[in-house]
Amino acid sequence: MRFFSALLAIGIITFVQVGVGVCADSRSIDLTREAAEHGDANAQSSLGMVYYYSLGVTKDDEQAATWFRKAAEQGDASAQAMLGLMYQEGQGLPQDSRRAVTWLRKAAEQGFAVAQGMLGTAYHEGHGTPKDDRQAAEWLRKAAKQGIVSAQCNLGLLYREGEGVPKDDTLAYAWFNLAASNGADDAVAYRTAISRIMTRTQIEEAQRLSREWAEKFPETLKP
Repeated sequence: MRFFSALLAIGIITFVQVGVGVCADSRSIDLTREAAEHGDANAQSSLGMVYYYSLGVTKDDEQAATWFRKAAEQGDASAQAMLGLMYQEGQGLPQDSRRAVTWLRKAAEQGFAVAQGMLGTAYHEGHGTPKDDRQAAEWLRKAAKQGIVSAQCNLGLLYREGEGVPKDDTLAYAWFNLAASNGADDAVAYRTAISRIMTRTQIEEAQRLSREWAEKFPETLKP
């Protein structure tokens, strides 16, 4: 089963908006660098983003990794997630799936939704950790409840296939429905396909569950 792959997009956009949106001019970058050099973890993480996204500087993945590591070692969850991504992709660092999972887990255990989704995918695909679909479902559910659209779609796929969770078309439809409401075209296609083998009663129950989850966990829906 091929997972929906745009896992990090929402999180990266969020990082840029709230983490480094103020760091694009040279004066702000200088102030951020000064704070980072004095050990401020938030500034170190922001400076990593500046180099990673070439915001007012030449793109430099090695510098990005250096600053992410400094922040990550101080417990900054966004930096831990980005360091995990860079190890996973071999950007500015040697590719190392195990180290990627180590850093993603640190961020995920702090409740960082993007890292939770990535860790769930790592467990499902067996990248950097033994394949474990029960763990995959657990972490994807945490991310899905926080509005990570790809995690919602991927959790639906696990329910559709009965991997790590009991096979349940109603729950699969419900998660696809939430992801579709958040703009995931893949989820629309999955929802349409699974609806063809469901009864009207099952579909109505799935739609009710989607509404219930959206009310109970408002973060599941993007604003």
